[in-house]
Amino acid sequence: MASQKKVSRRDFLRLTTLVGAGATIAACTPQVVEKTIVVKETVPVKETVQVKETVSVEKMVTPTLKPSPAKVSYIRFLTQETDAPSVAVYRKMVAQFEAANPDARVELQLTGAETIMERMVAALTSGVTAIDMVQPNPPLAFLLAAKGYLEPIDDIVKDLGGEQFFYSVYKLNGKTYAVPFAGGASTFWFRKDLFDADGIKVPTTFEELEAAAKHFTKKFNPKSPTEYGISLPLSKTQSTQMWAMPFFWNCGAEVFDKDLNVVLDSPEAAKGLTYYTNLAQYTPEAAINYNWGDMINTFLSGQTAISMYLGRMLPRTYANAPQLVGKVKAFLYPKEKLQVCHDDPNIYVISSKSPSIDACKRWLKFTLQTQLANDFLCGVPTHLTPATKDQEKWYNQDKTGCKELDENVDVKLLTAQAQKIAYNMVLNSGGIVEAVKQGKTTFVPTGVANPFVTVLEGSDFFIPSMIQDVVLKKMKPADVVKATAPKIDAAIKAAKKEVGWS
Repeated sequence: MASQKKVSRRDFLRLTTLVGAGATIAACTPQVVEKTIVVKETVPVKETVQVKETVSVEKMVTPTLKPSPAKVSYIRFLTQETDAPSVAVYRKMVAQFEAANPDARVELQLTGAETIMERMVAALTSGVTAIDMVQPNPPLAFLLAAKGYLEPIDDIVKDLGGEQFFYSVYKLNGKTYAVPFAGGASTFWFRKDLFDADGIKVPTTFEELEAAAKHFTKKFNPKSPTEYGISLPLSKTQSTQMWAMPFFWNCGAEVFDKDLNVVLDSPEAAKGLTYYTNLAQYTPEAAINYNWGDMINTFLSGQTAISMYLGRMLPRTYANAPQLVGKVKAFLYPKEKLQVCHDDPNIYVISSKSPSIDACKRWLKFTLQTQLANDFLCGVPTHLTPATKDQEKWYNQDKTGCKELDENVDVKLLTAQAQKIAYNMVLNSGGIVEAVKQGKTTFVPTGVANPFVTVLEGSDFFIPSMIQDVVLKKMKPADVVKATAPKIDAAIKAAKKEVGWS
């Protein structure tokens, strides 16, 4: 697995600084993400999760039955969807698209999630066009759009039936720059056979989660069938941030409010940090270096009884640990003040520098409309969730066409529940703060876009650093929160100043 490559705050600011003195991002105001969602008979969209494994590039040149035109448009398409089933479906899509569009060729470029930001920064800020269509993370998409690096795609939205077709659309200053091809929600995964054998119930609180993790750790229970209780990362990576944030959210803590102010310093944040770091004693020692795939591998190899992940865990069970099929199940993040999990939307954007914009738009529409769209979902089922409004309708089908889901109805229905409480602080900044104020049980959809979440994912890795301060330096969670909140605030203010945001 590739090592995590960090993007410094300076690199981040280089990417986001607008051209020209005094220029401002998105009219100097926090932008609203206009979320709409779709109800469709068949849900054609695919979801993405961070695969972090394959870092290869392959060119797709498919013969066509039609005569080659005088001029061919080449589409360099960069994606993080590197699982073998996903790549296989992409190959079929490319073949069908090129047969129907003899004036276009698609070059499929595959990369791991650890390296895609670095590749995008290099490609989009260079003097030459290195990619035409790409799958970025949401905060980066907003910043790229604000800088003028992305092509507006309102015509695509209109052609596909309007905003109601999509799970969400990504807008700045009234223009759409990105659309999703899938969504996704994080859950806990556990060995149901081991839980049942020892009479351990599925955790519904953080205290019960810790008790279960302790029970399945040999250091504390010599009779445990597993060496460790839980797989969770403690490294300075985006992986740690993703899995840790729901601990904060469910306690009622958040990094930003709806005005993009930093509001992390709170007793609720200290509690969330405490719950997460308490689990460190039940993880393998190597967790200090864990990234995405490590949690899957330690769990499916039988080292742990519990893990966190998006839906990729289920198809990986079938592919890599068939002896555990039927024994691996899922449960939601425990509820404290709120019950929330992480929303992982997967989106496509088109480079404004591309010389093949028309062909890119045709290819983007094709990926959403083709009959292979459902096959794409089934390539990594539960990890890639329909990008439509009524996702629950898709999951409630007797037959989704995805073997792993249709054979695990309980997981299928739980995934639908998780999508209802899936929160992304990029798309709904302040949604946790507002939920606590309003006495809600899950997040409030504010619709406020927050591109500065990317600052948290730079080389400073503030949230993972907080976790290491507690685990490695034995600092008190409340002291760590109090010391870190001003650092985040200063970094965000510096980023806003340098890109002209007020």
